Amino acid sequence: MKKNKRILIIFHQHLIPLRNTVKKYIQCFEKYSNYEVFYYNSHFKCPFYLKKINWDLIIFNTTFLIIRTKYQKFIKLQKNIEFFRKYNCIKVAFPQDEAHGGKYLCDFFNKFNINYIFSLLFKNSDIKIIKKDLKKINTVKFINVLAGYVDSSEIKKYKKYSKNKSTDFTYRVFSAKARNGYLGYQKIMIGNLFKDKLIDSKYSFDISTDIKKTIYGSKWIKFMASSKYTLGIEGGSSLYDPK
Repeated sequence: MKKNKRILIIFHQHLIPLRNTVKKYIQCFEKYSNYEVFYYNSHFKCPFYLKKINWDLIIFNTTFLIIRTKYQKFIKLQKNIEFFRKYNCIKVAFPQDEAHGGKYLCDFFNKFNINYIFSLLFKNSDIKIIKKDLKKINTVKFINVLAGYVDSSEIKKYKKYSKNKSTDFTYRVFSAKARNGYLGYQKIMIGNLFKDKLIDSKYSFDISTDIKKTIYGSKWIKFMASSKYTLGIEGGSSLYDPK
């Protein structure tokens, strides 16, 4: 039986139905907790009844916080949920790509009195950079997490695709170039380097930095499962751009 505590998850998606990755992400709180979970997609008008509920926990999802890259829209979305500022409950944020628009994030954290920040920032030196823009440093706790987790049910679902390893090396990366600093450059460089080395070898490969060759949904899982090896680096950005 569900306990009498209520969680609100605020996310943002204009694509309906939701992509499986987003759907699994926001629904994991309902799946792995004993509380009542409610969802608000900020792409739509905020339902009036949300203002009448005494929330125990409000979670600001990655998909909501990433709208800061479109700053004016992010400000507008905040105005739509302005009333949540006065709620004296636990407020949690799950940002990603903190290297971009970090000051906009901190402005939001300050404004909405965020208590916990689940962040990809592992080094204290990185966190100190972000904390410079936080007004209530002593009341905010940083918790280190990874960029994503795979639900065990998904592993079982796609395990069958791993039986046929038709490609030796696979890789996809978005060519962000200077925006992500040297680490962003490394992501591109490692792909191009392997392509040059593999082109005259006995190994098969499917490597691309072309955004037009992005693979979505279950096709991505099948793509990854079909390969023996995939490339990667530790991290995706080494350049902090507060705005």
